[in-house]
Amino acid sequence: MAAAHKKMTANSKKSVTLEGFKRAKIIAGLSGNVALKFVRQIRGSVKVEPGFKEALANVNRKFSSLFAVEEEVSPLDSSKMYIVFFRRPMEFFDSILSERGSTAIDFLLRLSIDEGRGFLKISGNLVFRHAHLETSSGVKRTFLLAVSPIKEAYQHIKIMLAKLDLDVGEDLDEFYSQDLKCFNIICGLGNHASTRPCIYCLWVNGCKSEILYEERTLGGLRSDYQQFFSTPKAKDFNSTQREPILLPHKDPTILLLQVCALPWLHIRLGIVNHVYSKMKREIPQTVMWSSTMDPDLRETNAKRCLRIWTVCRGS
Repeated sequence: MAAAHKKMTANSKKSVTLEGFKRAKIIAGLSGNVALKFVRQIRGSVKVEPGFKEALANVNRKFSSLFAVEEEVSPLDSSKMYIVFFRRPMEFFDSILSERGSTAIDFLLRLSIDEGRGFLKISGNLVFRHAHLETSSGVKRTFLLAVSPIKEAYQHIKIMLAKLDLDVGEDLDEFYSQDLKCFNIICGLGNHASTRPCIYCLWVNGCKSEILYEERTLGGLRSDYQQFFSTPKAKDFNSTQREPILLPHKDPTILLLQVCALPWLHIRLGIVNHVYSKMKREIPQTVMWSSTMDPDLRETNAKRCLRIWTVCRGS
C-alpha cells in the first residue's frame, strides 16, 4: 500500500524536461553550477528528467571545438605568449542567436578590449538594437572571445584581433565600448598628450575655442596612416602613428562616433579625480572631508571620485 502511494505521488509530480530546463537556464542567465544546485533543490517536489547533469556538461562542451590555443612571439620583447581564442566566432554567435530564437538583425555586437589582473582580454555581448526590449548585457551574457597573459599594447591587440577575424557580415553590426587609452591604441593614434588625441574629431590639444572640429571617420584614419607611413611625422597627419586596427572591413565613411561608444565613466572619473587631486594639494582637509562621506573608503581615487561626484551632484 505504501509502495503504491509512493508511486502515485511520484507520478503526480510536475515534470521538467531537459530541453525546457535548458531554455529556462538561458532566459534566467544561470551559470552551470547554479543550475545544478537549483535542480537538487527542486527534485523533491518536481520530477526532473534523468541525465540532467550529463546534458548540462554536453552543453558546456558544445563550443569546445571552436577554441584554440596558439603560441606567438611578442613583438615587444621576443618572449613567448599564449593566446586562447575563438576560431570561428561567427559560428558561435549564430548558435547563440538560434538558442535565443532571434536573428542578427535585432542585435548589435558590443566588443571590448581591456587589461586586468595580468590578462589582456577581448570580450563581446550581443545587445538588442532597441534597449527597451529586454536586458541583454551583464557579466552572464558576456563572451570571452580571446585572452592572453600579456600587457595591453598595440602589437599584442593587433595579433589577437587578427586571430579572431571578426568580419561579422552585413546583418550584425558591431561597436566598441572600452576606455579611452585602448580606443587610441586601436585607432592607431598617439597618447592623450599628442597634438590631436581625440578619437571622435580633430580637436587640437589644449585649444579652448568653441569651434566645431572635423569628425573622424574610419577612412580618415586609414588615409592619415598611409600618408604618415610615407612621411613619418605624426602631428602633420592628425596624430596617426600606427595602422588603425579598428573595424578594417567596415565602410570608410562611418564616423567613429557611430562605432566607439563614449566612455562616460572614465571621463567622469578623470574629471573628478583631477579636481580631487588639486584639492588635496591646496586644501589639506580634503582627505578628511571625503572620508566623512563613507568611513570605509580608502585612498582609492576611483571610489572617492564616484562618491564625491554623487554628493556634489545632489547638493
